[in-house]
Amino acid sequence: LTEVRTAAACVYASQFILGKDDIGRCKQVLKIGMIGGGVQAVWQLRFLAKIVSCRNIVLKTRSRASADAFIQRMTTSSYLPDREWVFEHYDTNGERFKECQLIHTLTPSRSPVLMIDDVNLSSGFLHVTTVGADSPGKVELDLALKKKASMLICDSISQTIERGEYQTFELHNSLVEIGTLTEEKMNSIRATTPCVTIFDSSGLAFQDVEIANLIFAELDK
Repeated sequence: LTEVRTAAACVYASQFILGKDDIGRCKQVLKIGMIGGGVQAVWQLRFLAKIVSCRNIVLKTRSRASADAFIQRMTTSSYLPDREWVFEHYDTNGERFKECQLIHTLTPSRSPVLMIDDVNLSSGFLHVTTVGADSPGKVELDLALKKKASMLICDSISQTIERGEYQTFELHNSLVEIGTLTEEKMNSIRATTPCVTIFDSSGLAFQDVEIANLIFAELDK
């Protein structure tokens, strides 16, 4: 259940930040970057399939072998929607994540796995959702990339500066909690070009409560 609620919260955040209606950017996503190839990546893709029509993934894991194993897992999955994704390796053509408009990072890394040179900051928009930094010292994004963001968003400021993606002191005054953002504010951010947004999910206790309530509600039917 923890894997499911984490993926659901991350994808919901990406959808809210990008915008889901006719003028939103979810429909404009042509390629998605995924860093990480574990169980969480499976669930992230299952939820992402609900918000974007794109099925093109640039995959980066610890090794070519682990990436191949993940691709094999998805393309032979008994859950048929898993087979709809079309994968390419991060290092296939030298473009890395430069063709991606949406990137999700899912690693327990203590050094950046997504560098500023990996992405195209001059394109129309780029959104990154990070989930891996969940204890002091962990980090997934290059500091230079975070400094270039139009907005640094998180689920909890107190948590993200203690054990999340934004532990670096110089970022602390730039943080915004997603719960304080209105659709009007997001529309103004989306109107900027280029628009680079980053969301850090450190996980909130009420998410566990809500998914437990959902399970119990289903059992009561």
